[in-house]
Amino acid sequence: MLVRSLAKRNISQNRFARLCGLSSGYMSQLISGERFAGPRTRQKILDAFPMMEFEQFFEEVEGRGD
Repeated sequence: MLVRSLAKRNISQNRFARLCGLSSGYMSQLISGERFAGPRTRQKILDAFPMMEFEQFFEEVEGRGD
């Protein structure tokens, strides 16, 4: 879901990570499903893109987070 959203906006994964204040490695883990965004990470993403809903970037999985 995130990859499509970024492609539509012509934003690379690395740029997205920088804009969110996250490392590109951590963002890669989020995208691949190796890690899950907890409340602080979610807030960083929402702060970087206030016009978007978190669900537009990632699919939520209950009971997971950092």
